[in-house]
Amino acid sequence: MQVTVIGCGKIGRELAIKLIDLGEEVVVIDREVEHLEDLKDYDVVLINGRGIDLAVLKKAGLETADVVLCVSDNENANIMAGQIARHIFNVPQVIVRTNFADNSPIYEQLGLTPVCTTQLTVERIIETIGAYEADVRIDFFGNPVEFYTIDADPEWLGHRLLSLEDILDAKPFALLRNGALMMSSLDIRITEGDKLIFCKLAVDGEAKE
Repeated sequence: MQVTVIGCGKIGRELAIKLIDLGEEVVVIDREVEHLEDLKDYDVVLINGRGIDLAVLKKAGLETADVVLCVSDNENANIMAGQIARHIFNVPQVIVRTNFADNSPIYEQLGLTPVCTTQLTVERIIETIGAYEADVRIDFFGNPVEFYTIDADPEWLGHRLLSLEDILDAKPFALLRNGALMMSSLDIRITEGDKLIFCKLAVDGEAKE
């Protein structure tokens, strides 16, 4: 299967490596040469250029591509590249990365397959919180509260810790950064390597005495 990956950021790079490991024929397009450098030792075709440039897409062999993955950090560029791939080059399957679940119906109407990375990340965090036993369980005036520690997901880097409260069924309590505990506040933003600490009311049983 011939797969073209447009956008060689963290997601694009990891996708390309996984696809190469699976034995697929992979072409990667990115406008930044330094992004492509990370893949120079792999069996992959690297194209430096814009994913919405017809000449670049022809050079990448989009006429014969089976799948195109538009996964850059630029949402507008993804949808433009996706439409070109689907409607000009007639690629059978075009998958477009989006950060907004509300955009998915629009993409589907355009014949594209949307993947909302924000939604996937939230679902994964919720799954992680629910899948493991609490690190600590404390009784506050007869109310059992559980604390969970999870690794920061790359999608949350740069976001305020407290901003996760609106979309997670748990309250951001603190984070661990290089072994130091930092209590949640408006100024705390998530960086690579952080461990996030959430708390939520226990839903089963009585609080421990």
